[in-house]
Amino acid sequence: MKGDLYDFFNALGERESNNDYKIVNTLGYLGRWQFGKPRLYDLGISIDGYHPKDRSILKIISKEKFLGDVLLQDMCILKSVRLYKRYFEIREEYQKIFQIQVNGILISLSGLIAGAHLLGPGGVAGFINGNVKQDAYGTKITEYIEKFGQYNLSE
Repeated sequence: MKGDLYDFFNALGERESNNDYKIVNTLGYLGRWQFGKPRLYDLGISIDGYHPKDRSILKIISKEKFLGDVLLQDMCILKSVRLYKRYFEIREEYQKIFQIQVNGILISLSGLIAGAHLLGPGGVAGFINGNVKQDAYGTKITEYIEKFGQYNLSE
């Protein structure tokens, strides 16, 4: 194993933002873990009132408040990892591939969670089916699945 949950958060934060809680990238992703407004909505927060058209506004906070609140960002990454962990652990198609090689990469729960952090569960499903996607900056999901694989995410 590469490390524990704390080590995973530090490594992911380093890759996403150089562990800078106040950064906003050129696409508007926020904070240490570069959350987008849709993912934050899924985690219970409406940044500046953002919400999907068919959904209600949740707890509204400003972008500046989010960027200045270290504890809130830490709680968001913890909640996000817990949700993705549950998602991958309950789906049989993922349980079957843990600790085997897919497309040349050893699959682990932490790697799939990191891949989902980059491109969502759909991006992970695409990878499993041989469709390697990338984000707007050209970062391939394979980088995240491999780089962040083999962490122990027990709490």
